[in-house]
Amino acid sequence: IIKTAKKYNVCWEAISINPNIAKQLPAWFHIGTLHELNKLNNHLYATCLREKHRITSVGQIETIASRNSPLHRQNKNCLCIHCMQDRTISNCDKPFKCAKLAKDILKCILPKWCPQTSTHPYALNIAPEQITANDEDQNKKQLEIFNPTFPSPDSIESGFHAFITPNPPCTSSACQAPKRPSEPPHLTNIIITGMHQVDKDGTYVSGGGAWFS
Repeated sequence: IIKTAKKYNVCWEAISINPNIAKQLPAWFHIGTLHELNKLNNHLYATCLREKHRITSVGQIETIASRNSPLHRQNKNCLCIHCMQDRTISNCDKPFKCAKLAKDILKCILPKWCPQTSTHPYALNIAPEQITANDEDQNKKQLEIFNPTFPSPDSIESGFHAFITPNPPCTSSACQAPKRPSEPPHLTNIIITGMHQVDKDGTYVSGGGAWFS
């Protein structure tokens, strides 16, 4: 299965990621981070985060990194509620060190993959009842209104795709062009096409294009 996945470039990819899905992605050896994370994965306190705090996801890392208490002190005997819980429940010797590492890990996650920046505000929103249904007759020559929101995987499983380009993935999520308040809406015609073929060796080749006018 792994050999087949590598052959057809099966990867987890999306042009925009819902923050809730971004939080579910694995925190360790994350696919959308700076190279500095490789060092942090093997850090002394990374072992504590994995084994004692049971950290597995980006959302859990974010929770620890976002802790804020006026009583917190940067020492192992800190009396803030979070550090006291970590020492008693997780048996962590230096909670403040683990919290600092969590912040450093979060800084390594690139904008498209970080829950705080994975989705941009939309400049254009259309009511669901205005969007043309997918089950309508495609042969009818009529105006169709497309959903302007960018699709995001609705689960970790649905984010896997085949034939992903081997080039480095884009590190910023898709966003709409900003709309000026005084700019009137205008109609854009889009013609789309696509095809795929299989050669004698069973290799799939696919592609598509879009023309805007």
